[in-house]
Amino acid sequence: MTRVWRRPPWAKPEDKPPTADGFAAEAPNRATVQWVDGAVVYGSLTMISEVQGDVSISDGQRPLYYLSTPTPSKSIAVQEARLQPSKLLHPRYEVVDFVGRTTELLRLEDWRDSARAAAVMLMHGPSGQGKSRLAAHFTRASERAGWQVLHARHGDEVIAPPFEGRLTPQPHSAPDRDGLLVVADYAERWPTRDLVRMVLDSARQRRRTRVLLLSRPAGVWWRTVAYNISASDVSSEDLMLSPLLNQSIDRREVFALARDRFAEALDVPNTRQISAPSTLDLPEFDHVLAVHMAALAAVDAWQRGEHAPDDPGRISAYLLDREMAYWHALHSNGADSLHSEPRTMRRVVFVAALTRALPHDQGIRAIDVTAIASTPEGANRVLTDHSTCYPPSDPSMVLEPLHPNRLSEDFLGLTIPGHSHGAVHAPDSWAIEAIGGLLTSRPPAPIWTRSAMTVLIETAARWPHVASKCLAPLLGTHPELAAHIVGSAAARLAELTDIDHDVLSGVASHLRKKRKADLDSEIAIDALGDRLRGDGGQTTAPAPSKAQQRTSRRLKRLSRSGFRMMNSWRIPGTDDRVDHLVIGPTGVFLVLSMSWDRRLAVRTQSRSGLTHGPFSQRPQLDEARRLARETGRLVNEKLGFDVPIRPSLAIYGPVIPWNVLEIDNVDVYQANRIARYLSKRSVSLGAKEIDQIHRAVRNTLLP
Repeated sequence: MTRVWRRPPWAKPEDKPPTADGFAAEAPNRATVQWVDGAVVYGSLTMISEVQGDVSISDGQRPLYYLSTPTPSKSIAVQEARLQPSKLLHPRYEVVDFVGRTTELLRLEDWRDSARAAAVMLMHGPSGQGKSRLAAHFTRASERAGWQVLHARHGDEVIAPPFEGRLTPQPHSAPDRDGLLVVADYAERWPTRDLVRMVLDSARQRRRTRVLLLSRPAGVWWRTVAYNISASDVSSEDLMLSPLLNQSIDRREVFALARDRFAEALDVPNTRQISAPSTLDLPEFDHVLAVHMAALAAVDAWQRGEHAPDDPGRISAYLLDREMAYWHALHSNGADSLHSEPRTMRRVVFVAALTRALPHDQGIRAIDVTAIASTPEGANRVLTDHSTCYPPSDPSMVLEPLHPNRLSEDFLGLTIPGHSHGAVHAPDSWAIEAIGGLLTSRPPAPIWTRSAMTVLIETAARWPHVASKCLAPLLGTHPELAAHIVGSAAARLAELTDIDHDVLSGVASHLRKKRKADLDSEIAIDALGDRLRGDGGQTTAPAPSKAQQRTSRRLKRLSRSGFRMMNSWRIPGTDDRVDHLVIGPTGVFLVLSMSWDRRLAVRTQSRSGLTHGPFSQRPQLDEARRLARETGRLVNEKLGFDVPIRPSLAIYGPVIPWNVLEIDNVDVYQANRIARYLSKRSVSLGAKEIDQIHRAVRNTLLP
């Protein structure tokens, strides 16, 4: 296969084509899907066939996502570990041996080895539960079993590395492997539409394909993903990681194992005398990472002759203080000194925790809007100093965040004023202003907005003052930021009890007014609506139209025949109202009442389109299907079994030249025929079933 690479608009003159060690997918607004193994692909592809080979020409759009082969675990030198002990917690080093999770591994193997062509597994659990380590263990076992393993990262997080060597042509036939396993960590941070696209692209491979998604939450976000991939015959299931230390593994044994491995990495002798903290039985230590952090702090304090902290908040503060001691040491050192003062470095680390890794020009902008440096030269110097302390995993990026992510979030929580650990880690009042600078700068919104909002929300889940002192005021004055929240983060936001009803109501109102046709907006509106309903929020129903009133009167006559009607009920979390939902012996129907100009003819083309005069009625057909689909999803969840809801349009005004016609899965008819339409169908529901469905609808929709 011959590939021609056209220089992207953002490329520098000296840039070369992308590397062969990974590949990226096309931009999301293209209809044609291309999957190229061994190359970076920008934008949609023009495929020229019926020649000796295929020529793929890119239009230079930014990749939607990037796929690469797994990187082996790395080792860390003793001196480096002593200077920055928290590096030993990074999953890439795998310092502490993997233990437990036998049941979960067996389930993952059964899922992988099933006969299904394409399947998705969501592995979810709180931060520090061991998802990344379990996934790494499973992927290595899968490679040994003959599977090709690729890691997926969203395109916003990656700058394609420079080209090295020659692109190896890939045959059209499937590679000589049993199957393909694609792994995406922090899947909840992807825009939902892009994640669905990546899953469906993977499922189109000519071999067995498995996609393993790792995330903290599941809930409404995951249900939306699963629903959108189910139409393509991709099976989905989830695996919730319960706390490992609540199972048969004793947390003191985990502490001892981690203590010994950290002691070896730090070259600290005689550490068997270090005992586990007395607080280890607290719920805060249910997670493996929390116990590892306690063990690391204990070993490091032992070698320095200090008393080890035992409170989770103080343990984080201790490890972060060791980071700051490293900055001080470099700043005061002669030849390898940092130009930036420790206070400046602390602020840059704070910014990196929010933005995550960025291209260099965006890093300059982030330093500017947070007032860390006043000139481009000063910003360059600050970024260079930060990269000295925290070398980026991608050399083309800057502002590599602290690892692991839980420690990075603790750093944010301890730096933002309002917590109770000021005696051991003083907050910085600048932090609130910096967050405002990052998120409320002049349009267009910076590329880090989605990341920063996601990280803030996750931090607020464990540090309540971040919700009340930072996030709530920010969203109260800038509800438009909600447009940059991915669906999983919106669901998390709705769970934060320290953000009051008025703020969330303002956010939901803004989303409804500016509603975009994307999955994340729908998830956000749904999640916030559920919270607001629980808080007692109400939405007043608008006055019904004359067409709706006429249909309601016609439907009322059917009550004697066992039909139940619900008029103008609202779907939770949205402003969407269902004109009429009818439940009766012949099934469940969603009816939209339409009043059209009688002077214009109604026509259909090949049963796939509907026009009223010169105007296409495609939006009305789409709306009826969408409302029936969403109502059905919610009601079926309440029932526990599936009941189909049939969408239809009842039209007043022009003459409809047919009795009932199904157009693109929507029934269309003259409104005066509605009673006949509903009653002259085959009986499918009994009185008991009608009552059960009616109760479920009343407990799901809002009046």
